[in-house]
Amino acid sequence: MSEITRHFTATTFVVWDGKVLLHLHAKQGLWLPPGGHLERDELPQDAAVREIEEETGLRLRLHSEQEAAALERTMAVPVVPQPAFILVEPINPFHEHIDFIYFALAEDGQAASERQEANGEGRGANGFQWFAPLELEMAGVPQNVKEGAQRAIAYFEAITRNPKQTTNNE
Repeated sequence: MSEITRHFTATTFVVWDGKVLLHLHAKQGLWLPPGGHLERDELPQDAAVREIEEETGLRLRLHSEQEAAALERTMAVPVVPQPAFILVEPINPFHEHIDFIYFALAEDGQAASERQEANGEGRGANGFQWFAPLELEMAGVPQNVKEGAQRAIAYFEAITRNPKQTTNNE
């Protein structure tokens, strides 16, 4: 029986105007959201925010940060913002990623120039582009990315319709 090495990663589906931000991953040749490995002693939410900023230049809040902050005040201990879901992603027969998946909303005033670049024919910073749900049907978008992107878009659409909604459950 062979041993499987597991690494913790954090990934964020960034949403703006009903679209999700993806880039063509150089090694895998797949369209993926910003994300990467947790560094030693790093919490998942810190890795998610760091990866968004490193890869896109955007400084964003995660979908569950506000709820975690409220819990932290009442519980008097640190609270990790709840991921939207956690994936076990097989990389090869001997390696898996335990991926904390978050959602984040790019506000209208944030990185407008990058959004405009990515919405045109060219690509934004580091090859990122904004994709509407129907555009995710193209080749090179893994099923978990399609599904995650659709869930992230739906999450923020629901928040827009009902601003008092604060949970990340659907």
